[in-house]
Amino acid sequence: MGAASSVSKASSSESSTSSSLLEAAPTAALVDPSRPLAIARSTTFDPDNGIDLMSADYSATAWTTSLDRLGDELRVLFIHGGGSLGARKDMRSEPIPCYLEREYSHFHAQNIIDTSRFDAIVAAHTRALRWFAPDVVVTHSQGGPALMALVEAKVWRGPSLLLAPAFVPGVDTLHFPSTMPICALFADQDAQVPLSVLEALVEANQSNPLTTIVITDDHEVASLLVEPIGGGGGKGGGGRRSLTELIADLWRAKDSVIGYKHSDRLPPW
Repeated sequence: MGAASSVSKASSSESSTSSSLLEAAPTAALVDPSRPLAIARSTTFDPDNGIDLMSADYSATAWTTSLDRLGDELRVLFIHGGGSLGARKDMRSEPIPCYLEREYSHFHAQNIIDTSRFDAIVAAHTRALRWFAPDVVVTHSQGGPALMALVEAKVWRGPSLLLAPAFVPGVDTLHFPSTMPICALFADQDAQVPLSVLEALVEANQSNPLTTIVITDDHEVASLLVEPIGGGGGKGGGGRRSLTELIADLWRAKDSVIGYKHSDRLPPW
């Protein structure tokens, strides 16, 4: 992840995307405290801000590789894509957050039931950033524009991995800060996010530390959800690149971003 944007193409076998916000927003339609996290060890609900507070104990696992150590140490926040208010679906039970929760001891994901309320999505995640203080943020689909809104509000400037980010060029802001470590991953068979979004993102960040990756997959990018062979940052099972390895790459690359200071990723609340 250097000073300029870079684009890489991966094959299918390698499997390689304000103060007003801090005000309390209505949360009854945003989170459902009666629905437990997919595989959390314990959950509590904070009625003041509508955040599900999760803690997990993975002490039975022996962390022996560099990827394992990152899994034990990194704090990872996930911002999911769109959902349906009528379906009352818990988006945290989807494959990506379940995978991340299994791989990272310190993991949090908001369940946003009504994703049509974009301002409320941003407000809820602003509170989650303040409480959870992640090291890395991972987004999927509509979570990409939500992340950009958090960046614009200056409540997040840390390492971010965007999976199939559903930006709309000409509507959404595409320019990231020059000191922010960003990796955006796109799928060449994605019917929802065409590769023209990638081209617009690269055009808007020509001098920024943006890395873009194209993989052979669809919008769900399920090929990333594999176990690395032997840990330690190698190729994933069957030669496929795993999501944990991409996060580890981003974490290492942050040190090469000129002007980036990890302690400044969040504002002094």
